Amino acid sequence: MKHHEMKIEKDNCFRGNCFKFLAACFQEPDREMFLQINLCENLVCLLSACGNASAAQAAREMLIALSEQNDEELKVEYSKLFVGPFEFVAPPYGSLFVEVTDRLLDESVIAVKKQYRKSSGLSFKASEASDHIAFELDFMHYLCFRETQAMKNDDSSEIIYINKMQSEFMDRSLGPWIAKFCEKIRKETENHFYFHLAECLEAFYRKTTFFFMSKAGLDWHQTEDSYASRAYA
Repeated sequence: MKHHEMKIEKDNCFRGNCFKFLAACFQEPDREMFLQINLCENLVCLLSACGNASAAQAAREMLIALSEQNDEELKVEYSKLFVGPFEFVAPPYGSLFVEVTDRLLDESVIAVKKQYRKSSGLSFKASEASDHIAFELDFMHYLCFRETQAMKNDDSSEIIYINKMQSEFMDRSLGPWIAKFCEKIRKETENHFYFHLAECLEAFYRKTTFFFMSKAGLDWHQTEDSYASRAYA
């Protein structure tokens, strides 16, 4: 494998792991586990390696916030924002922000999403998992993993197939609601960990979706305008 091909494969792995660690942040928090797996430190390193300075800085702020609070404080804030019991302050489900349904997605994406749900280790009921932010981020990690395997196998048709799914899923499944979701978190929380998590996620999504769109041959500036219109709709 040539040097530039190895770099592309490595960058793809970094990007996939960013999705994985961000997904972990939106599951019920366990401060000791976050510290044991160096969650925030890994995000800083991975985001920096991906050239996303804004997201990496937000992850640094998450690390500081994590060191300044205990497990109970994290759990209470997580429940307030994402669980209830009576209402969602910042609902982590796309369908509660906009009408995001599978009919917006290509059939091939739907099929892979269903396949992934069956093998997912995420602790959500099947009926809930489909549009939960943690599931959707972990699904993108899965697509990045599949792309890395295709690169190792030099399978160009599989790479093209996965690239199409990545760009479509980022644009049509996450795109219609992720900016509104992040803004809602920032508005409703005084907890620095979750405030900066919203900053980190939005900065990562914005730069990464432009990357996937450009790989799929879509216009970068057109995509940026579309993101801005969704964020402030």
